[in-house]
Amino acid sequence: MSDQRYRAAAILALVKTGIVVLMAAAAAFMSALPGWPLALLTARGFLLVLAGGMEAFVLLTLRRLLWDRYDFRQADVIIAILAVASVVLEILNQLSEAAQAVSPGQAGRLVMARILLVIIPWGILIIVYAAILLKLPFSERSLLRPYAYVNLAAGLLLVSTAAALAAPVLGLLLYPFLLLSEVASSVLLALAFLRSRETEQVEFV
Repeated sequence: MSDQRYRAAAILALVKTGIVVLMAAAAAFMSALPGWPLALLTARGFLLVLAGGMEAFVLLTLRRLLWDRYDFRQADVIIAILAVASVVLEILNQLSEAAQAVSPGQAGRLVMARILLVIIPWGILIIVYAAILLKLPFSERSLLRPYAYVNLAAGLLLVSTAAALAAPVLGLLLYPFLLLSEVASSVLLALAFLRSRETEQVEFV
């Protein structure tokens, strides 16, 4: 049963990242237009919230993997927080984007609110999460060590977007690196799930 759950989590991790990358590309394309059609904005928001739900499932499955392979429970609290936050913060993010589309005159304030109330808190949670994962007794073949380092870098990038409040161009420059870290993190975690059976006997080395 666990192996099937890990396989499903691996697939969802990649699907979630595909949604995020696709929606980022759609946002870049639509930025050239005067405004988002309501139907497209709603569909994009729904998909990103769905991606947040997938992230919650993946994180909870990772918690199970940490129990099964490492008997490691130090990450339980932060994973539970991240699982809830991945949905709640994404909903807040989409509501702020919708409000920005409805009230363009408030765009500056809404962007600032999204950075301060959604993006930076998420970055701080990711940094704490990565720091806890680095306490794992990694084997030489474990993919969770590079996964933890990628998440640490992603968290630092997210927190650094605070600088985008003073220099919006900096935020645009950081965004491709954030997407790259998202893809790398999901691929590493998916591979860790798929290799879980193979590494069962060596994770404690």
